[in-house]
Amino acid sequence: MTDAIPPRNDDSHYARIASQLLDLRKQRLQFFNRQLFGEYGWELLLALMASPGHTTDAQRASEVLGVSPATALAQARLLVTYELATMSDSTGSWSEIPITLTEQAAAQMRACLDIPQFAKPDD
Repeated sequence: MTDAIPPRNDDSHYARIASQLLDLRKQRLQFFNRQLFGEYGWELLLALMASPGHTTDAQRASEVLGVSPATALAQARLLVTYELATMSDSTGSWSEIPITLTEQAAAQMRACLDIPQFAKPDD
């Protein structure tokens, strides 16, 4: 069993890991049908973790997930239901609705992303 990596105080480390995981997940779509991978909630959590301030908007969520805006908002609402994210009202269109990772969810993501394979020697 591999020793756990000590927690870090700098979220840039976790943002880098989340971005790498999103990139790897996108890469697999070159070889397999997206319908094989129904993990939109997880992808949205990764996207939020990788976003500055752990916040994105509904338009960007839709683009990251590669789904319709309605599906992206449904996934965001599911995260809100489980208290993993918050959504605020927007004075503009649906695409501007901010989606933000809760502090508790960010802590859970940090713990989840403490993956030895992603640790750099200078971390």
